[in-house]
Amino acid sequence: MKTLESVEDQVSLTCPVSEDVLQQARALVKKHFAKCFWFRHPEASLMSWEDVYLVVQHLREYGGRREWAEAQELWKALRSCR
Repeated sequence: MKTLESVEDQVSLTCPVSEDVLQQARALVKKHFAKCFWFRHPEASLMSWEDVYLVVQHLREYGGRREWAEAQELWKALRSCR
């Protein structure tokens, strides 16, 4: 059985993140900054698969139902390059 971590390892090594996915992640960070991303510097950039995966994780962990649904959409977009 694959865990999210094993999927992350496989995809992050072989998959560049599209600009559309990065833009989606940036918009979600901006939208939910106070609730889910208080730990990030407001000027921090998102550039890699790992950065976007962190956005998914924190939306799921610190958000509510709406943030969870947005995290799922971002996760689908992130995995679509496989």
